[in-house]
Amino acid sequence: MIEGFILRTLDYQDHNKLLYIYTNQGIKSVLARGVKKLNSPFRHLTQSGHLISFEASKGNLPTLKNATLLNRYQALKQDIIKITMMHVVCELIYYNLTDDDDHEKLFNFLKKVLNALNDTPCPEDILMIFELKFFHFLGYGINLKHCQTCQTKHDLWFDVNSASLVCQQHAIKTHTLIGPKHHQILTWCYYIDIETYQPLQLEVKTTQVLFDVIEALQTMHMGTKPKSKAILRTLLTGGTS
Repeated sequence: MIEGFILRTLDYQDHNKLLYIYTNQGIKSVLARGVKKLNSPFRHLTQSGHLISFEASKGNLPTLKNATLLNRYQALKQDIIKITMMHVVCELIYYNLTDDDDHEKLFNFLKKVLNALNDTPCPEDILMIFELKFFHFLGYGINLKHCQTCQTKHDLWFDVNSASLVCQQHAIKTHTLIGPKHHQILTWCYYIDIETYQPLQLEVKTTQVLFDVIEALQTMHMGTKPKSKAILRTLLTGGTS
């Protein structure tokens, strides 16, 4: 039995589901036979957003043999904003990981993120922490310590175009520049130990600016941003910009 988080499910034939499960060995595709039947013991277990312990057969498309529910993240799934954030996390993992990534480390971090997201009164913080640290897991370093040109640590702005800090002297005025108030929060999110995290309680406008920066970085490094992020932003602003 190994632990796994169900990223997504797809209906397969009349009563089956394909499960895409993230584990410490990467994403596993598992066929859950008969789980859509009312009498299936795995019917309510094989849902996206569940942490399970499972055993599967061998082969190109393994079949689910046994499974136990470890965490359904009940509080998270009762909150529309939190569950949308979970979908953002699932999208990032599903579409961006390769076999060569450090799945052991990322899987352990994912469990910490989900626990924090389940419990926190400020889920925006947790999502930004995950998104920024996810760049590191993918091998994209973000300079948040000094000017990329002269290494000064004073009077810094974040250059979204180059994904680095720059001082006033070396800032390129045609680039998108984010001031100290916002890049200091980015730095906090990038380096914080999520187990010692305390809520920031940010204003919605501040969160929107930070989301803009993170989404620009996602487009730059990953080629796209999670589709569920647009839904999340609508929920957070009530449909206003």
